[in-house]
Amino acid sequence: MFFHDIYNKKIMKNINWEKIQKYYNDNHTWQNVVDKFGISLSALANAKRRGNFISRTISDASRLSNKMYPRKHSEETKKKISLIRIKYLKEHPDQVPYLLNHYSKGETYPEKYFNDVFVNNNIKCERYLQYGVYNLDFAVIDKLINIEIDGSQHIYDEAIVRSNIRKDKFLRSNNWTIIRILWSDYQKLTPDSKKEYINDLVSSINNFDIKNENIQIITLPSGLRKIKKIYYCECGSEMYRGSKRCVKCTRMRSNKPNKEDLIKLIENKTTWAKMGGMFGVSDNSVRKWAKLYEII
Repeated sequence: MFFHDIYNKKIMKNINWEKIQKYYNDNHTWQNVVDKFGISLSALANAKRRGNFISRTISDASRLSNKMYPRKHSEETKKKISLIRIKYLKEHPDQVPYLLNHYSKGETYPEKYFNDVFVNNNIKCERYLQYGVYNLDFAVIDKLINIEIDGSQHIYDEAIVRSNIRKDKFLRSNNWTIIRILWSDYQKLTPDSKKEYINDLVSSINNFDIKNENIQIITLPSGLRKIKKIYYCECGSEMYRGSKRCVKCTRMRSNKPNKEDLIKLIENKTTWAKMGGMFGVSDNSVRKWAKLYEII
């Protein structure tokens, strides 16, 4: 056994580890090294312990494997994964990747620059607010204006470009105006052109009409600041999103029939929707009545 160890050490000394390391670093695996240089896996492991050979970390090896042998999902599987992901982010808004990563290094210089511009021109902007699953750089709440300061990655990274398109579409569908400022283009302007650009920007924001959208800013337990839209009934009471009226008005306006009348309507094959229209409620409310009366 002792002689075997001495023999292995002599063999190891004759191996050009610098050449092997260079080959391995060029996106090759341990097995590739074994096949090319005719050494064993145990020899590589011993070299790693002695410091002659530096191996990748598990995470680096995993990334290389995914790059060389990408896993392909069917369109159906991709759709399922997408729906599950969207549902999770809606239920856990503080876990949106953009929020977790974008401000990890603090405020960027372009953001600080324009923050000073808005402060100096008396434009009140809320910073880092979440609306839906998206984060807003500078939000002028009373006028529903979102101002985004974009770096070069917003035009060169296809994933970010697609995300921006979805974000802008979502905001516009909720009556928001989006102003995007590309920092690289702004930097190319002359000092006089920059002043003119800022004056036009400030003038444009000030000329927007105030929109009464009943928006409220709430702070979640995680510290995340979020925009919440409040919906009001005709009576002035707060109601749920998508409701036609508040709970109190629904109870007052609903003319709940007795059990016999409801049975007759069901026997006449009147649809739930039609019955809801007759009594000024939703079809689901009529079903609840039927269940309460133990008809169904």
